Amino acid sequence: MDDNGCAMSPNYPNLYGNDESCTIRVDTAAIGPLNVESFQTEHHYDKLKLNGRSYSGSQGPNNVVPSGDITWSSDYSVKRSGWKICAGSTASSTSTVHTTTTTTSTTATTSTPAGTTTRVSTTATTTSTVTSTLQLIDGLTIKESAVYNPQLASYWDLDHCGKASNNHNWGWCWNGAFGCQSLVDVDASVCMSGKAGLNFSYTLAKVDLCTFGYYAQYVCRP
Repeated sequence: MDDNGCAMSPNYPNLYGNDESCTIRVDTAAIGPLNVESFQTEHHYDKLKLNGRSYSGSQGPNNVVPSGDITWSSDYSVKRSGWKICAGSTASSTSTVHTTTTTTSTTATTSTPAGTTTRVSTTATTTSTVTSTLQLIDGLTIKESAVYNPQLASYWDLDHCGKASNNHNWGWCWNGAFGCQSLVDVDASVCMSGKAGLNFSYTLAKVDLCTFGYYAQYVCRP
């Protein structure tokens, strides 16, 4: 790992060796999408593995956010120049709601034959301060970033770079013609109600460093 947060195969940019293996420890709370600067390995045999998927040949894990450690292994023959992969960072936006205190006093005087009665009532309303930090997703607004969830989205990822599966939940927005359904059925493990509704959508857009023919975000509905 160099000073810029980039990891490289052994001996990069020269040929890596045979029968190599290593593990890159990942701080999943701090890392963002990976930026692949170079990737050349023996196809099918010399592999970089993360998130349960193996990458080889010239197709590296560009724009993928690691969910755990990354492993590298090469076999007994054929060497390539290897790879250089840099760790992306997570951008964040912080919003604060300030404390507001309102106090209202009311004085009422009532005269009766028995004397004069004075009543004083006080009403106090306090709003607490709430500070929250939100990860701002590239290509989305703050409100859209707050509900961003590729697993609960329908999209056509042009370079197989979507964070969920390739062309994820395609049928929600395509049935012979493009048009996203306003309400779809989902597994109860995803939404307790079994229903998800369309929140926002984009066509021909770049979201979270991935280019999409379309991206439609759904959220759980009651």
